[in-house]
Amino acid sequence: KGKIIVGICPRKLYNFSDPSGEKQKKLVDTLVLASKHLIEKHNANILLISLKPQNYDEREMINEISNKIGNSEHIFLVLNLINPVEHLDVISQLDLLVGIKFHSLVFASQSGVPMIGISYDPKITSFFRYMDMKKYLFYPNSLETSPLLKKIDDIVDNKKKVREKVILRNRKIQDRAKQNFVIFKKLILGSVS
Repeated sequence: KGKIIVGICPRKLYNFSDPSGEKQKKLVDTLVLASKHLIEKHNANILLISLKPQNYDEREMINEISNKIGNSEHIFLVLNLINPVEHLDVISQLDLLVGIKFHSLVFASQSGVPMIGISYDPKITSFFRYMDMKKYLFYPNSLETSPLLKKIDDIVDNKKKVREKVILRNRKIQDRAKQNFVIFKKLILGSVS
């Protein structure tokens, strides 16, 4: 079985939503267990991706996850991407993205990459609902390792089917954006040529 490439794009849960730090600890531990599972069961290489190289909290979390996994031959830190084109280029090469950061999930959908989201914000929940991918959405308050691993296995085992669904839903989003632009143009210009 060939290697798969899985990206994890973490985000720290800040104190206002996690004053004790327990959700953050559980999130890190769950991402570590998921990474180990992907390495052992699916021969995966794991890319821990930072979308903001200047963000100390993000780098700290990536380093913590990497250190806890402890399998350096399968772990790659992607810390120095500085613009959206680079982010999109890396994410488009993945077989699966586990994303907490909204833009990582948008880049995955644009690239047809199957994704699992961990929602810290209603915009992620709305995005997954619109993508018709709600079964691949988790929440920090109720994040459990076993259901996450089942969804990871489901995506890896049905990668082609899930990828096709992501591509189809992304096309619908693009079509809707075009329709919105036509409406906007009508409102501004009074008519469309």
